[in-house]
Amino acid sequence: MFDHLVEDNGLKPLMKLYGLDPYGEKENDLKFITEMIQGKPLTEDQVKGLKSLMELYGPIFPKSEEPKENDQAFIKEKIQGKPLSNNEAQDKTSWPYEGRTEEKSFLYEIVANKLNGIDVDKFDYFARDAYHLGMQSNFDHKRFIKLARVCEVYDEKTKKPKKHICSRDKEVGNLYDMFHTRNCLHRRAYQHKTNKNIEIMISDAFLKADEHIKIYVSETKRFKLSEAKNDPEAYTKLTDQVFERILHPWSSSEDPKEARKILERIVSRNLYMFVGETKPKTRGQEEMREVRMKT
Repeated sequence: MFDHLVEDNGLKPLMKLYGLDPYGEKENDLKFITEMIQGKPLTEDQVKGLKSLMELYGPIFPKSEEPKENDQAFIKEKIQGKPLSNNEAQDKTSWPYEGRTEEKSFLYEIVANKLNGIDVDKFDYFARDAYHLGMQSNFDHKRFIKLARVCEVYDEKTKKPKKHICSRDKEVGNLYDMFHTRNCLHRRAYQHKTNKNIEIMISDAFLKADEHIKIYVSETKRFKLSEAKNDPEAYTKLTDQVFERILHPWSSSEDPKEARKILERIVSRNLYMFVGETKPKTRGQEEMREVRMKT
């Protein structure tokens, strides 16, 4: 997606002007940025379409000689934060990843760190969301990065040292602030009842508008809302304009009346009403209740 936007808007010369190299063979900034922001593992169709482009930029793909490093697998593994193969029978002492060798194990702790949850994905949305919500975040990601080091740590499972991204003991307060910021953002914004209510209403509106709103790529190429995510150019058109098109249809033929009524309720703050909730009882609670009744 990123490389499509760069090509479509002719931004390669501008990247060069600011010190980024979109043409390099060994190190290519356009390829690197695309790899880091890819939102999910590639499907087979996407791999077929992008393979020639990615080979042009330098990533290594699996070949008959089975290279030690495979960039295609590495990108997927970094995003998922876990190996591509879910073979539970695999020997736990062997290295499960395909993209990089065990010597570079610390690279899997940068984007989606499943070991302790400290990764650049959180650094990014903490700074952005706290700023736009007017919340104070005491976590200093620049300080954390500056003081982080790659160290060898003895692994109890493999019985040998493994490289990890480590922090100084004096950074413990900064890391406490990071998890406190995460808790505040989820409690006050992401999981707030009003936010979840509006999410449900927008989802309902988009589902009802799916057959009415078309995303046009060309005169002969158009997609439904639910299909636009599968085409790079159509995906770039999934902006706030979709919300406005439902509220103010371009023509009578694409007027999603039921969807428009839901969005009008959001605008007028006439949200879904909370009726009630029920919590399933765990086995332990049921046993405790029986004990209390017997006594």
